[in-house]
Amino acid sequence: MFSLLFTMMLPFAPQEIGGSAIAEQVFRNNCMICHGQALEGGFGPELLHVGSRKSKAQIAQQIQHGGMLMPAFGNQLDAGTIEKLAQWLSEKK
Repeated sequence: MFSLLFTMMLPFAPQEIGGSAIAEQVFRNNCMICHGQALEGGFGPELLHVGSRKSKAQIAQQIQHGGMLMPAFGNQLDAGTIEKLAQWLSEKK
């Protein structure tokens, strides 16, 4: 019984781990220069608690279209990557 449950759970675990790992890598490659290595801010605002200020949809919109001094990343990142990054950031509360 346990092995059946474990086998049924396998397809979900790599996706969850992969999504977070992908989001962190995308952040390092695209966002860290302005928002800091530890989300502490710098040129851009801190993102340590961005999930308590903005919804995932608002974060995705900001990433895709930019605003204020932030450049738009909609032409550089595909929708799935933006979704993963927005999900990861929305969990920062």
